[in-house]
Amino acid sequence: MKFKKNYKIIAIFYGVLFFNWASAKNVEFIEDAYLKQGSEEIVNKAEQAAKLVGFSGVYEIAAPKKPGIQINPWNKFITHGTNPQTKNSFIIVNTEWFLGMPSALQNFFLSRSFMILKHGVSPSSVKVIPYIFILFTIFLIFALSWVLARAGLLRYGKGVIFIGSFVITFLFNSIVMSKLQVKLIQYLAHRYDNKINELVVEKTLDKDSAIRALEFLDSSIKAEITNGETFFTPNASLFENYAKKLR
Repeated sequence: MKFKKNYKIIAIFYGVLFFNWASAKNVEFIEDAYLKQGSEEIVNKAEQAAKLVGFSGVYEIAAPKKPGIQINPWNKFITHGTNPQTKNSFIIVNTEWFLGMPSALQNFFLSRSFMILKHGVSPSSVKVIPYIFILFTIFLIFALSWVLARAGLLRYGKGVIFIGSFVITFLFNSIVMSKLQVKLIQYLAHRYDNKINELVVEKTLDKDSAIRALEFLDSSIKAEITNGETFFTPNASLFENYAKKLR
């Protein structure tokens, strides 16, 4: 009987230990020339969002200073990544922009950031694409060498055939394959982002707010473009498309 009691105490102890290890932990962001610690209000909202999506690990909440926005215009809104100094996950939130929207939209953006930090900034398929194209390039060089040799050019020497195959492959990659690679990576990245948005909605159970949040960011980006910020031009309709897909 005493053994069972001690066993239960040990089980509870390790259960609490595991829960503390698996739970998210917020730590203070150390201010630098570009960023500062996020406001207490946003930190509290972030803690709730982290619990909602099941994020585990140490994270920081930062707010951008003017130089921080200048080096990365995305800091005008909300961004996420890894702090290069502490190696902790961190979310950068522009307080003025963020607090100008309803609470439900704030929750979506924070939950979305934590969901991305939880699953990865980009899908594993995107990381594999460059290696696939490298292997294809090598294959193409040897395939062309074989074709040129069969075409009767072997009399000019293997070196000439190899150089010819290399030049043809280089031109083909420059004109066709490089553009195809970029489009394929963009497609996979956008599909991944759409999946992330869906996962967040599964946690928040609020699709309407998710759509409104994406549209809010879309309108903010377009306002920046209208004011002459060309940095956002390639993403002019990105979040509008995300909202349409979610709808």
